Amino acid sequence: MPTTEQLDKLKSALEAENSLTKSQLQEILGIGSRNTMRDTFKSCGLPTKKENYTADQIWNNFIPARQFIEAGKTYKEVAEHFGIKDSGGEEESNQTNSEEAGAETSGDAGLTDNLGLGVAEGVVKSVEESVEQILPFVPQLVVHTLKQKLNSQEMRTAINEEMSKQLNSEREKNSRSSGTAFLLQKMKEKNQNQLTGTAQQEQSLLEASVENSNE
Repeated sequence: MPTTEQLDKLKSALEAENSLTKSQLQEILGIGSRNTMRDTFKSCGLPTKKENYTADQIWNNFIPARQFIEAGKTYKEVAEHFGIKDSGGEEESNQTNSEEAGAETSGDAGLTDNLGLGVAEGVVKSVEESVEQILPFVPQLVVHTLKQKLNSQEMRTAINEEMSKQLNSEREKNSRSSGTAFLLQKMKEKNQNQLTGTAQQEQSLLEASVENSNE
């Protein structure tokens, strides 16, 4: 139900301009749902596609309609009060209107505006039921998709390329290790040969010295 503060703001705005746009009216009264605005207009006999609404239309139709609805009456009951046979609104209480506002805030505004509230609710419900039916099979679908990707030519090519990179890397490591080992072996053999040659020379000198002594 519009608060005293909201009604005061509305009065000041109408005194300044004598008419308000739908957006201005929605903002002043803090109505979050465009569907609520539309159905309220219909229930009190006001056109929904007007750009501006006069002070008389707002005070005599829209505000009383909002007060009835927020007091718990349905759109149909409000329409009957104003002598409207087909308001086009849903037979829902203020609680349902609050839920509609919440739905629009969460991103459903475009859906309800384009399809109409009844159709949009049916679509959402159908989608939710379909998702619930699919959920148990999601793990299998994920595994199936992974298998398809793993068996694809693209994946096989990627695996082969990675294996080739790893093999080449190992070969390079082994090649460097083999070359180092070969050099170490050669240096070891060279040192051994030098030691052997020195020992032979010393033995020859010793033998020659002994022979000279004997003579």
